Amino acid sequence: MNKQKLFSKEGVSLIEILLTVSLIALIAGFSAVVYYNFLLRSDSSVASDTIVGTLKRAQVLSRTAQDDSKWGVYVSGNTVTIFQGESYVSRNTTKDEDYFLPGSVIISGINEIVFEKVTGNPNLTGTITISAKNGQTKDITISAKGVLNY
Repeated sequence: MNKQKLFSKEGVSLIEILLTVSLIALIAGFSAVVYYNFLLRSDSSVASDTIVGTLKRAQVLSRTAQDDSKWGVYVSGNTVTIFQGESYVSRNTTKDEDYFLPGSVIISGINEIVFEKVTGNPNLTGTITISAKNGQTKDITISAKGVLNY
């Protein structure tokens, strides 16, 4: 008898196909969970960087007395606005700069900060909290001297 015919195998068994498909499904499911958590962490970091950046920009504009005015930041929903004026309500709307945050984060805490001309000191102190859907939170704290801790 021919040795090649004795040990040759024709096709693939149903069990081998089921094991392969199951393994691929398991890897895909695990990868989706890891990717989703990575995406939420990334959105949280983007939101934090955006808010910190707008606070620093408004503070610089106030310190340099740009347009001889105070500047501030207003956070509403998933929009952060740099504005010129004493408050968001009485602002000069032509100078607004809007920045959008990812929809997967929730912003809480203080929502309006105005910086004094020349000194750059904020009108109030407190914390802005960024919460992601996976439970991760980030805090941005502003001190009486305008120092940001995040």
